[in-house]
Amino acid sequence: MVLCTEYPPPPPQATDTPEDRNNPVLLYNNMELGVLNANFSLEVDTQVFDWSYFTRKIMGTVGITVPDTESVINYAPNYYKRLSPVLAKYTKR
Repeated sequence: MVLCTEYPPPPPQATDTPEDRNNPVLLYNNMELGVLNANFSLEVDTQVFDWSYFTRKIMGTVGITVPDTESVINYAPNYYKRLSPVLAKYTKR
């Protein structure tokens, strides 16, 4: 319980306004998985998170192959753009 109180929530600038989060036009961001990987990279402790690898591993557990050309919907592109600097402020536990 102490650990939860010591770990602050992400700053408000990492998320969109409530109006933007409820706007269906702004929420529908169709892109290929490879584009998500290229444009929304995350780096934590000098390791780059690979969205394509992550998706392939999860879907591979149920026998589904997912190419980088697979269409995905990113409901929070601004969040993903702002997430890396937020994560950089914290260390792994």
